[in-house]
Amino acid sequence: MLVRTYQAGARTLATVRITYPKITAQAGPCGVWPQDVGPSFNREYFENQQYWNFGCAYQRNLAAMVENPADLVQPRNETPADATRRTTVVQKYRQGEPTATKYPSDNAAKISDF
Repeated sequence: MLVRTYQAGARTLATVRITYPKITAQAGPCGVWPQDVGPSFNREYFENQQYWNFGCAYQRNLAAMVENPADLVQPRNETPADATRRTTVVQKYRQGEPTATKYPSDNAAKISDF
């Protein structure tokens, strides 16, 4: 928490201003490898233990790919359902017809025979 003062107008009451920091996705730097992670005669290699910086590259890549870091804190709201498509599927289901979307065949999209 950080507290700062500011000049308020003489004729108005001073209001409390609250600001929130921007959420960012960050992971610390990788690169601490005190032991060899390859096959060796070290006891840790035979014990099948996690090695140093396990998952560090994964976390850094995920942080770089995230479009909106707030999604890691709380998911976004769902979009409304497509009522028209839902109605069509339910009607086909009631009539015993297949409900899958029909795509044109490869031949229907041809422009010429060459």
